[in-house]
Amino acid sequence: MAVNINFETLFEFLRNEKKRDELQKLDSNFFESLLSYLIEKKKLLEQQQSKVDIFSVTERAKTERQLTSVLQIIKELYERREKKIINMAINKVRTGSGLIDTSALLKEEQSFYNDMVEILSRYKKGLLSNLLSCRQPNVEVAEKKEVKEKKKEGKEDKKDNKKELSKDEKDESVSPISNKDEILVRFISPIPKFYGPELEVYGPFDEEDMAKLPRKVAEVLINKARAEEIKDSSD
Repeated sequence: MAVNINFETLFEFLRNEKKRDELQKLDSNFFESLLSYLIEKKKLLEQQQSKVDIFSVTERAKTERQLTSVLQIIKELYERREKKIINMAINKVRTGSGLIDTSALLKEEQSFYNDMVEILSRYKKGLLSNLLSCRQPNVEVAEKKEVKEKKKEGKEDKKDNKKELSKDEKDESVSPISNKDEILVRFISPIPKFYGPELEVYGPFDEEDMAKLPRKVAEVLINKARAEEIKDSSD
């Protein structure tokens, strides 16, 4: 059964994570439920941004504050769980115990834990174990990775050289794409600060202000008669 995510439950999750040394068990669908909650909050904020009455402005400010707090809670909750998972991996490698309780790990966290155990074990064996046995530390893995990255950079440089264009050719090929990504608009009425699809912040804008905005964002404002497109005179 999926957990009902809201501001209060998130705050409670963080409080529990703070007061416990061990990882608290969360619902297996926690990340999916959390994402649904964030999407719902963002939609609510977008609806409130389309209204200009005093009540809506007050509610919008309240939603913005709550969304900011929620994002801070999520960040702190993640970092606290991250630290505990790293400590679990360290204990596993240092003790070699098969009794490390991983039942509270979410599916995504289990992958993180397994990767940490593998990395720590590899370097403990290659560095510490070799030193204690009076052998040369084994840094072969790191060296191979460095060589691989250099080869990759060399291939990318060759690829870039083959694709190198003159300045005029670049202007001709890049400009149409840029025009599709952003459009210039003039604001017909004042617009308060608002959030884009990726929670990026825009505004506030005054009447007659002009700005280049991503096409999706600009089209919403144009459709709501809050802005109009300024077309290039060369079109």
